[in-house]
Amino acid sequence: MVTFDREGVEADVREGGPDQVLVNLRDVAIPDSLNQVYDVTDFATPITRITPRTNQGDAQLAIATQGAYAMISSQSGRTLTVEVQPASQEAQSSQATGERFTGERLSLNFQDIEVRSVLATLAEFTGLNLVASDSVTGRVTLNLNDVPWDQALALILQSQGLSSREQGNVIVVAPASELADLERQELEARNQLETLSPLVTEFIEIKYARAEDLAQLLRGGEGDGFGLLTERGRVSIDNRTNTLLVQDTADQVRDIVRTIDRLDVAVRQVQIEARIVIARDTASRELGINWGMSSTRGFQEGGGWHVRSTRYQPEWH
Repeated sequence: MVTFDREGVEADVREGGPDQVLVNLRDVAIPDSLNQVYDVTDFATPITRITPRTNQGDAQLAIATQGAYAMISSQSGRTLTVEVQPASQEAQSSQATGERFTGERLSLNFQDIEVRSVLATLAEFTGLNLVASDSVTGRVTLNLNDVPWDQALALILQSQGLSSREQGNVIVVAPASELADLERQELEARNQLETLSPLVTEFIEIKYARAEDLAQLLRGGEGDGFGLLTERGRVSIDNRTNTLLVQDTADQVRDIVRTIDRLDVAVRQVQIEARIVIARDTASRELGINWGMSSTRGFQEGGGWHVRSTRYQPEWH
């Protein structure tokens, strides 16, 4: 980062070779206290050395680099910023911030080009609908080789203090403060709409869950501050029919009904069935044949024997 004593300094940032970036400053003098070679190897960046030079009223910063890198520069007011990142660090920084760049790769090499023109180039390359606010100004120098287009966009926005938001299939680019004001205005408009919208009443019959539990969820639990009702919304319970009586705006009631449909489902249960058999040690079973004999001698000559049997029926106790 270079700070000048005035605005409007002409700065030209370009590659001077495979391992060098040159920053040419027109009509600029370098103070004697800063006119020395700076060894910045210990900073663990692609920049190893910065050498100031003066030539006929102009100044130059020769930046020695090593390894593959991506370079972007921007100028705003009295400040010139030159950002150099190693290719490996780009991936690490995106992982650390939770960002994942998956866009098609491209290379950009522009010298002192308007930011709006770069955004138009990205929109044409990606086929996206990109809208830039009137507040987007400034110029930038780019030297990006084989980087995802969404990472290139992020670097450009970061260097210019810009931000973006998606609205459907359109990307809106504006200063971060302007987008923050826009989001705040939209939030205030939604809150005002909720205040003015008429209330509707809905009877929701609960089939499986307890109406009391779902009512507690709608109100926001026990002090956790998160509920599904608006400030004007109310919910009542009919324990006899396990029914909720919800009163809120129409949009909010629709959201509540969808949420309850997801929660009011049958819970899988495991049925355990037991059968008890009582056995007594006095139970017995009797089954058999009783053989008996009788003599008929005296009634028939020659006599004889008759055999009879008495069969007992089985008896269960």
